[in-house]
Amino acid sequence: EKRILNMAQKPVRERIAEALLLIKECYGLENDEQTIAAILTRREIGDVAGVTTETTIRTLSEFKAEKIIKLDGKKIKILNMSRLVKLANIID
Repeated sequence: EKRILNMAQKPVRERIAEALLLIKECYGLENDEQTIAAILTRREIGDVAGVTTETTIRTLSEFKAEKIIKLDGKKIKILNMSRLVKLANIID
């Protein structure tokens, strides 16, 4: 609950990064230890982050261009976990 409240006050890139980490935490990773073990629509990811579907698509594309993630249909592979964690700017 606290994490979601904190997420609402963050910039979009931080929100999307944290949403991906939260989804990874909830569903885990596939055997390759990089692919999130859940198939979610961009809308569902946006709902977790509290942003529009269009903003989610644009931000995920930016993360892909920066080689932080790889998109394969609805599957998301985290290529650079440390960068994603840094982007999420999580404060405990």
